[in-house]
Amino acid sequence: MSCLITAGYAADCSNAVGGIKEIYISDYYDVIGDAGTTMTSNNITVVPATTVYPYVFRPENAGLDIAVSTDATNGVTFDEQTLTLRFNNFTLAALDLFRQIAYARPIVFALDRQEQMWLLGGRNGMQVQDMRGSAGKMFADGNGFDITLIGREKTTPTVGTPVPGAANYPFDAVTGITVG
Repeated sequence: MSCLITAGYAADCSNAVGGIKEIYISDYYDVIGDAGTTMTSNNITVVPATTVYPYVFRPENAGLDIAVSTDATNGVTFDEQTLTLRFNNFTLAALDLFRQIAYARPIVFALDRQEQMWLLGGRNGMQVQDMRGSAGKMFADGNGFDITLIGREKTTPTVGTPVPGAANYPFDAVTGITVG
């Protein structure tokens, strides 16, 4: 098999902001391997009917890193997806809710602050690597939960390009998703 480089990359304008604006979590199913999924050029436009649940963040409280890992000896390349989340308010109800995520193997749709939607864990699911709750010690200490989810996938597809203000935003560019 030939692995050719087919394009270059030009530096873009310095008008980007970082962070994840919101995520949508669903129970696990193999989105990418499902016959009802339509994907073109690593962009998903149709998924089987599924319900997702929203989690919204304040600026600088959620981030996404995608590391492309390669092992030349074994001939493998994959994306390691690391989603870091900060939730305010250390409560028993929040602990119970977040524990459900730790028990499960969810898929996550992550909307970044550039209005790009990413599918995380689309074939293998995401796993909670670490979840810590803290009441803090001092008045100004953080009070809440830090959660890190890890996914390993062949690639990290996008889910259309959401248009703010459109009907069914941020899933206006993909069919089959209902926000619960």
